[in-house]
Amino acid sequence: TWPLAAHFFSAIPYTLMPIAGYEQVPLMPGDHLQAFYWYWLLSDNLFGSSAFLTNPYEFNGPHGPMSTVYAFFPYSLVYLLFLPLGPLGAYNGLILFSFLSCGLSMFLLARTWTDDHWASLLAGLAFAVLPYRVSHIAGGQLTGHIIFFLPLALFFVEKTLLTGRWAFGIASGACLVIVSWMDPH
Repeated sequence: TWPLAAHFFSAIPYTLMPIAGYEQVPLMPGDHLQAFYWYWLLSDNLFGSSAFLTNPYEFNGPHGPMSTVYAFFPYSLVYLLFLPLGPLGAYNGLILFSFLSCGLSMFLLARTWTDDHWASLLAGLAFAVLPYRVSHIAGGQLTGHIIFFLPLALFFVEKTLLTGRWAFGIASGACLVIVSWMDPH
C-alpha cells in the first residue's frame, strides 16, 4: 500500500483503515507493537544484550513470560533477513514478503489442480490480497503472515499423492506443525 511505501523506514501500520486524522499515531497501542516486539526480540537475543531464548522485557511473572510462542519463531528468522533495512524496514519488509509468499503458495497449489497458468496466477493474486489476510497483517497479527503455509501444505499433499515421494508428505506435515505451533487461530 502507498502509506507503507511512503513510511517504510519510519513507521509500521497499526490498522487497515485508520480513522481520518489518525493515520500516523506515535506508539499507538495494539497487536502491531506486540508483533514488532516479538520479531525484534529474536534479533536482540542473537545480536543484542538479552540471552538467547529469553524474553526479559515483558510480562514476566514468577514463572517467566506469559506466552507459549517464542518470538514468532521460526518465522521471525525471515525478519532477520530484512534487518539490514533497520528494525522498522525489516517489519515492513515482512509485510511485503507476505504478499509474495501467499501469492506464490496459492499459485503452486492452483497449478497442481489446473494446467491453466492464468487461472493459477489469478488464484495466487486473490489469495495474496485476501481482505481477511491483509487486515490481519495491517493489525499486526501473525495469521496474516503465516497463512501461506496452509496452501503450501496442500500443495505438498498433492505432490505426495502425485509422486508418491515421502519428502513431500514430510514437508506438508512441517507446514502444518509450523502453523499450529505459531498461531492457534
